[in-house]
Amino acid sequence: MKHEDEVLQSLRLLGRREALVRGLFGAGMLGLRSLATGIPAAVLLSPLSARAECTDKARAQYLILSASEAGDPINANVPGTYDAPEIAHSPDPLMAATALSLAGKATTAAKPWAELPQNILDRSCFFHHGTLTSAHRIIRKSSGRWAPRSVPR
Repeated sequence: MKHEDEVLQSLRLLGRREALVRGLFGAGMLGLRSLATGIPAAVLLSPLSARAECTDKARAQYLILSASEAGDPINANVPGTYDAPEIAHSPDPLMAATALSLAGKATTAAKPWAELPQNILDRSCFFHHGTLTSAHRIIRKSSGRWAPRSVPR
């Protein structure tokens, strides 16, 4: 009974400020890390088991990334890249430039993108990123002289 009274008394003494300090700085500063990064505490506690739980499955959004040692499909083959002649595209016929429409706008992309259903294409957003590697067709032309550290001779 006495121990129970002490516990209740200590709980009453825990004010708002103390609760905030313990929440932010306790448990390895989990609350502060979550607040600073915007990442939910549950994800920080168990990052490998985190799941995207969308309450409305019809409004779910996805980010699809694809990479290959033969070239990066997002970097060089998405809509918008075929307008720039300096971008090297895959010589594979399966990746041939193909006309498609994105929300009513005509553009060109690699054939696999054009094979997506139109309702998916109309809701798609494409971005371009640099791989920051020296794997461009100019390497073959220069025999690697312009980038001796990254291209074996």
